[in-house]
Amino acid sequence: MRGQRALAALYNGRWLTKWENSDAPDAVKFAIAEAALVEAKTPGTLSAVDPGKVLTTAGKLSWTITKATANTVTGKLPDVIGGLLADLVAPRGANVPLVRF
Repeated sequence: MRGQRALAALYNGRWLTKWENSDAPDAVKFAIAEAALVEAKTPGTLSAVDPGKVLTTAGKLSWTITKATANTVTGKLPDVIGGLLADLVAPRGANVPLVRF
């Protein structure tokens, strides 16, 4: 969930096209999976603000101390995520009209 939220925070205002959640391009789905993997390996890495600890188990509450250093919305997105989404998003700061299909 945290990985998907980080991608939404970074890219939701920059998509070049619009789609319903279930119709998202495969590249977006793969990027969400990559972000989830990053978060599973190092909880809190993609958090907008490093909370110092992240809930990692809900049954018997378990917290993991984070070491994220947020320099934008996230600590550092893996290059593979940027590569997957490169053709689907406008550059940061660009004002691109949304194309609807």
